[in-house]
Amino acid sequence: MIKIIWRQVEELANVFRRISIKIDPLTDPQLYPSINDDKENVLRYFLVMVALDHRTQIPGYSYFSSKIGGKEFSGAFLLYRLGKIMYDNDSTFFSPERLVKITKKDVEKWLVSDTGVVRDPEVRAGLLKDLGYKLIKMYNGSVEDLIRQSNHRLKDDDGGLIDRLKIFRAYEDPVEKKSYLLAKFLIRRNLFHPIDLHNMQLPIDNHLTRIAIRTGIIESDDYTLFTNMREAIYEEDIIIRLQVRRAYKKISEISNHAPDKLDDYLWMHGKFICTYQNPKCDLCSLQSACLAYKNVERRKLQEHKYINTWYY
Repeated sequence: MIKIIWRQVEELANVFRRISIKIDPLTDPQLYPSINDDKENVLRYFLVMVALDHRTQIPGYSYFSSKIGGKEFSGAFLLYRLGKIMYDNDSTFFSPERLVKITKKDVEKWLVSDTGVVRDPEVRAGLLKDLGYKLIKMYNGSVEDLIRQSNHRLKDDDGGLIDRLKIFRAYEDPVEKKSYLLAKFLIRRNLFHPIDLHNMQLPIDNHLTRIAIRTGIIESDDYTLFTNMREAIYEEDIIIRLQVRRAYKKISEISNHAPDKLDDYLWMHGKFICTYQNPKCDLCSLQSACLAYKNVERRKLQEHKYINTWYY
């Protein structure tokens, strides 16, 4: 059983009340299109790049890293850097008409680092072909049309943005990680203005799950899941991340940090502080509410192992 420890949720939320979170405006020209670019082109860029935005690194696979223009990029940062380079060279690459023709070889040629090609290029190519085909069939090839038909809502009986994204294979995750990440990007860039922000959730990935387990807001009666002793099955992955999402939503409400803002902090914290191995606990700003800070053995816990997925 995966359960939420509500007293620990409140402890962590109280810590977040005292933390000032700097919001990323998502305007870094190395990673994202200009705010002055054509709206449809920018929407296509974000839809495509988030569709591709799942783990570039898994145990036993070469690290996805490159030095570009004298600066080191790795993981998701390199993914978006390569995306922006492609966008600058040929923005039509992100059009539905081009996506339906994309091949594994196209992805291998595009998403390659100093250490090799991004993992699962065939899967990523398939996700983009599906994205292009369904955009053409259902939305006349227009992401603006997709946004317009969402009726300024995230969730709605007639199809809010999160609901409509589910038709695309890249966005079919039951926990809706990529969908809420895309919503965060579009809202932040003033490309989507939902009137039901109370329905916003955090996009739950491995980084956020790891933090939830170590801080103790999530507990389990089977810790083989969090010690790399076995791989989680499909249903376990969904249940774990749904419970993590519920816990963070409550932290968002108590701390008065909006979900997208809280996600900014947690994702960077998981990537650089509460890392998979050798967490930097002495640099952690969550120390006073983190069970792993007080218990060295708990620092060995990690997110559940679930590799064969394009959800996150």
